Amino acid sequence: MRTLGVVGAGTMGRGIAQLGLQNGLRVLLNDADPAALTRAKASIRESLGRAVAKGKLTQASADAALGRLVTAGALSDLAACDLVVEAVFEDLALKRRLLAELERLVPAPVTLATNTSSLLVSQVAEGMEAPERLVGLHFFNPPVAMKLVEVVRHPGTGEKALSAAWDLALELGREPVAVKDGPGFLVNRVVRPYYLVAQRLAGEGAGTFTELDAALTAQGLPMGPFTLMDFIGLEVNLAITKSIFAGLGSPERLAPHWLQEKLVGMGFKGVKSAAGFYLYLQGRKDAENPAAVSLVPRFKKPLPPEEVFARVMAAVAAEAELMVQGGVASSKDIDLAVTLAMNFPKGPFAWGKSGAKA
Repeated sequence: MRTLGVVGAGTMGRGIAQLGLQNGLRVLLNDADPAALTRAKASIRESLGRAVAKGKLTQASADAALGRLVTAGALSDLAACDLVVEAVFEDLALKRRLLAELERLVPAPVTLATNTSSLLVSQVAEGMEAPERLVGLHFFNPPVAMKLVEVVRHPGTGEKALSAAWDLALELGREPVAVKDGPGFLVNRVVRPYYLVAQRLAGEGAGTFTELDAALTAQGLPMGPFTLMDFIGLEVNLAITKSIFAGLGSPERLAPHWLQEKLVGMGFKGVKSAAGFYLYLQGRKDAENPAAVSLVPRFKKPLPPEEVFARVMAAVAAEAELMVQGGVASSKDIDLAVTLAMNFPKGPFAWGKSGAKA
């Protein structure tokens, strides 16, 4: 591939653009807002500068990368691209309008990809004259650091689009996994029980947030579920849970938990609001949030750390098995995705084979 088109100069769009630049591609970055393009170019320049300062890039390679960036003010400028990724706001109507326009301006058979994380690719494809051109290409934030890319096929995705998306992921030095279109795709769905079971245990009085987090990190997981929800943003995590729950037909096992709903209703968002399950001082985790503590019982049914870990991971493994049975992804790809996206030492299937020990 020679030229990559990216529509949307926000966090994800500029991250995908930088990834392409660092891997030798010419990148045309488009946004309807000229100021957003200016900010994106400055952000990419700063990010490349940090990479040079850390010894990850030479100054010459950083300069060359920035030199391959073209800010495109008009969608028609993307007509010469070899593949175009849209990374605009998660607004279904907006994405549909954009793809209809791209279909008209970017000649077939050039592949069009959507970086949506919360919408079904099949929904985004509705209204396209040639839906076989569209594939999901879900990068994780930040794209420059996160190795995983979910290549998502909707029922109408053509083989050429799948192949083009897969090849691009490899060219960008990422690890692609094949995923069938569905709520949460792969990672967001398979890790739902990690958050939900932990909240149920807290609601049962099985331990404090700190103790439940520690039960997971003691087995080699990088971040406990309550810390991770705070880091992601409670309202963001809750919205994903609600979307997956509704999209799968409201299965009880994935029902949003009242604890997170109450905290979000009280205005707690996690790190960004300086309080979630924990309090944060200048972005650093401090004590548990008294408001959150007041919502749950204290030590009515304390569980040993080993049982906490076993219950959480058993639920993750059960969801993973349902996904394999439903043709969402292979067990191999699920394990790979979980280790890359969540930084878990092992995926749920590998953990099951080892007796749920790190």
